[in-house]
Amino acid sequence: MQHRIVLAGILSLMAVFTACAEAVPGEQQHNQSQAGQLTQAKPFTLELRFDIKNGEPGLPNEYTKLVFADGSNRYVALVRRSGKVVSEGMLRGATVQEWGFHEVTLGPETNGLGTGYLVITKGSSDILYLKTQLRQITLAGKPGTPHSAFNGLWEVSGATGKFNGLKGAGTLRINRLSESERQWVLEGELSEP
Repeated sequence: MQHRIVLAGILSLMAVFTACAEAVPGEQQHNQSQAGQLTQAKPFTLELRFDIKNGEPGLPNEYTKLVFADGSNRYVALVRRSGKVVSEGMLRGATVQEWGFHEVTLGPETNGLGTGYLVITKGSSDILYLKTQLRQITLAGKPGTPHSAFNGLWEVSGATGKFNGLKGAGTLRINRLSESERQWVLEGELSEP
């Protein structure tokens, strides 16, 4: 019964991902029609903070996990976490929601893959959608204390309001600041319309 509930949750979030993916091509076509109006790409750095236990007040913070019962030490997780942009620039103070799907294998060398979207909202109509791909690997630390490294890629996949027409891509890493606080650092290039 519990697996059915988790599976229903996974299917619901997958429907959201599908809806996002279907919405993006039209937005990209609109942005491509403005390609001649883009300025030169500039270096871009963005820092996000997430409290993975509590999230932002008034915003959803959900984590649903399906553990495989086949002895493989694997699980898949659907996450919807909320946080804030803390770096300087036009996005400072914006709220962020991560919509993610993660596949993890536990063990001495835990590893995982994740894909999803960061939805950055500032005001009621200014929204920036970033598609993310993540990888988790285990690195040797002090003897007996391996640690996980999270890194990946991001790209602009859509935007509304004053963010409309933004283009960009780059790398990302996630740092564990405490038991519940995570720092996301996105670096790359961004072109403004």
